[in-house]
Amino acid sequence: MLRFFRQIRQRLLNDHKFSKYILYAVGEILLVVIGILIALQVNNWNEHRKLTEQKYSMLAELKSDLEETLSDLQIGKSLNESTIENYRIILAAIDNNEPHSDKIDRASFFINAFHVPRFRRTTYESLKSNTEILSNDSLKKTISDLYDRRFTYLTEDHLKIEWAIFNQQTLLYGNKYLRYKDSDVPMVYPVDLEKMKSDTGFINYLYGLIGLRKYGIGIYISTINGIEEVITAIEKEMKNLEK
Repeated sequence: MLRFFRQIRQRLLNDHKFSKYILYAVGEILLVVIGILIALQVNNWNEHRKLTEQKYSMLAELKSDLEETLSDLQIGKSLNESTIENYRIILAAIDNNEPHSDKIDRASFFINAFHVPRFRRTTYESLKSNTEILSNDSLKKTISDLYDRRFTYLTEDHLKIEWAIFNQQTLLYGNKYLRYKDSDVPMVYPVDLEKMKSDTGFINYLYGLIGLRKYGIGIYISTINGIEEVITAIEKEMKNLEK
């Protein structure tokens, strides 16, 4: 192709057709420029496609992380609701001066139980460090609020209160009133139900746990709703990337 162009130029020069030569040269330059622009456009398109594929992949991974977290929090919410129900069973037995029963044993198992939320942050941290991946500012802000505010509050604030009470009171009352039985299914039962009934500190402790769990469940519900909203927003963004 280049040899063909050289032959045309040479023929125009030999025939002294300078005006046509100049026009041809300009046309050849324009052709080269157009070729360069097309090459740049193709390169930009390839880079855009690669970035879009990377965005889609990262959003899919983040969605998977959030779905796993959503399932964990839903299970945790149910567990914490069960602890409240069983604390109330124990308190009702104390108020009604009920005798020892399997129902009290089953309820006692939940005295030292509470859910510990865990969040996968690897994909989110990758998104934070690569600002080009997530260009949707609204979605970016929503995801950041979920991870840096809601998740952080659950793990750094609420969970610390749970662990503090567990270490300061749950272990104390557990060692004082509960006995664990070695079996295929974990078994716990009161060592001295009558002493437990008369211990005002223990009764207040159970009421305190009920209040703490009810407050925590409210946070779980809010966080679950937040996760569902973010998942919906991610799915919408992924559909936009597919277009």
